[in-house]
Amino acid sequence: MLTAEQISSFVNQLGEIYDLRWLQEFTVELNPEDAIPEYLETLRSSGVNRISIGIQSTHNRHLLFLGRRHNSEIALQSLKNTRNAGFSNISADIIFGIPDLSQNELAESIAILTEAGLTHISAYLLTAEGNTLLVRRLREGKTRLPDEEICNRQYSLLCDTLRTYGYDHYEISNFCKPGYRSQHNSSYWDNSIYLGLGPSAHSYDGNKRYYNPPDLNKYLYSIPKNQSVTVCENLENSDKINEHIMTRLRTSDGLNLHEFENLFGKSEVAGLLENSKKFIQIGSVKNNRGIIIIPEPYWLISDSIISELFV
Repeated sequence: MLTAEQISSFVNQLGEIYDLRWLQEFTVELNPEDAIPEYLETLRSSGVNRISIGIQSTHNRHLLFLGRRHNSEIALQSLKNTRNAGFSNISADIIFGIPDLSQNELAESIAILTEAGLTHISAYLLTAEGNTLLVRRLREGKTRLPDEEICNRQYSLLCDTLRTYGYDHYEISNFCKPGYRSQHNSSYWDNSIYLGLGPSAHSYDGNKRYYNPPDLNKYLYSIPKNQSVTVCENLENSDKINEHIMTRLRTSDGLNLHEFENLFGKSEVAGLLENSKKFIQIGSVKNNRGIIIIPEPYWLISDSIISELFV
């Protein structure tokens, strides 16, 4: 939505408020059709050092189904343009679970993306939410999502193939070359504090969450009047415990019981271990010397496991 010049202006104004010299990762997300040389070069000169591109698929029929404006040729050209602009840290999104997506097509998309020299890949299962075209198609019987078995096979293909190409599967949906974990995403999973700016943005100070309303006009009109539109969400201790369980178990690092005890006490550790017993018995949860993890083959169904570990 923003021109490169607007982003540059935005960064300059941020630099007047915050010391940006410490900045390690500065990501901008782009659609492939927007990754043109002039735009990328201006981003690079503005301090952006990581680009994330919504490729989704390298097959035109699936891109058409998803309602994307780009085609396969534009997608591949966007990756070339990004490298040519001097970016070495490049991420791309890929979607699986698309109706009529074959294993061979998915494998081909993975191969093309890895050969493009990506340092990071995010893989998401297609879901039907809200009042979207996909939901309407499903309701009208014009399409049907693949069943659980097919989605599991596609997820396994992603995991196995990307591992072969040297990617670390560090979170349910995220794979990276060594040293290229997304610092932004990781902050959500390791309980770091973060600041969100603008309408719809969320922030976290370690104890409370804050969010701005999605209404752009309301947000803009409140600023000249010096009125705060930020909503504060107080987290109960049980909320913090459950969020800790949920976020840690999404990752390959897992949940450290020693850290968990320091934060929440011995009784909560005992409760977590008790709730974990039945899953440990069947192998969908493991306790590796005080580190609780969900093995990769169960990550696609981890939500159902994690919800039963909550206090």
